[in-house]
Amino acid sequence: MRTLRTCVVSACFALAPMACSDSEPEAHAATRADELERKAAALDNRLDALIARVQGDELEAKYHDALADLEERRVAVRQHMERLADRTAATWDDMKAETERAMDELDREIEALAKKLDAAIEKAKS
Repeated sequence: MRTLRTCVVSACFALAPMACSDSEPEAHAATRADELERKAAALDNRLDALIARVQGDELEAKYHDALADLEERRVAVRQHMERLADRTAATWDDMKAETERAMDELDREIEALAKKLDAAIEKAKS
């Protein structure tokens, strides 16, 4: 988990020097990168919360593969963000849309797993 956090922080710094055209002020590009970073950080927090909920519990073994898959998807989202740092203003929108689609997919999958975990926890209580 610590290694993943290091990768996440590294990806954040990779976004900082994004290319801008003359027509796009640097502050606007930074704002767009910050927007993506906030969204990615929220997904990271939600996934970390799911992992924390099952650690040391009998559910950990049951949901290990699903959580591992979400971890891989989180890394893929961060890789999309790293590739954004290499884009020019002209290709930024296309790459941003692709990154947002990956984030939305990860969001849906986290939500689906959270519901499954909630149901499993409730079942275990009764």
